Amino acid sequence: MKTKQIILSIILIAIYVDTTINAQEIEVNYYPPKLETVSAKNYNKGVRNLAYAYAEIEENTSRRLDYVDYWRVAVAYIYMGVNKDTVCNLLLKSKENNKEGFCIILNMQLKEGGENMKGTHFYQFLGEDYLEKISDCEDVNIEPVKSKSKRIFKLRKKDG
Repeated sequence: MKTKQIILSIILIAIYVDTTINAQEIEVNYYPPKLETVSAKNYNKGVRNLAYAYAEIEENTSRRLDYVDYWRVAVAYIYMGVNKDTVCNLLLKSKENNKEGFCIILNMQLKEGGENMKGTHFYQFLGEDYLEKISDCEDVNIEPVKSKSKRIFKLRKKDG
């Protein structure tokens, strides 16, 4: 009987610790306040994106957060005008969690802008320096983004 109690206690502690770790990485149901510099349209889009991301996280509480969760929250935060360092940290966590998945999404995001990549909301918010920090995808096997920039956005195909 004592063994069963110990095992049950260990399982409950593991569930608590896992939930606590996930909760600390992304504060579910936190909606940053609207800043004066952010349009109502962008802020509302961020709120919708966050609601969707939080619903996905809460629906699957037994799993650990993954790169898509971090990506969704980061993009929502971009629309809401949250601090660039916070957004960049979420994007780096996404990349750390699954580099290939992250790089594929980043590649699609950059392709969306076509030749006018600098005109995208993603680029305008983060800027070249922050994008340079996150865009190292050299060892990931994806189609490269065509860009005239010599500094970043050359997501090279993995040889092999």
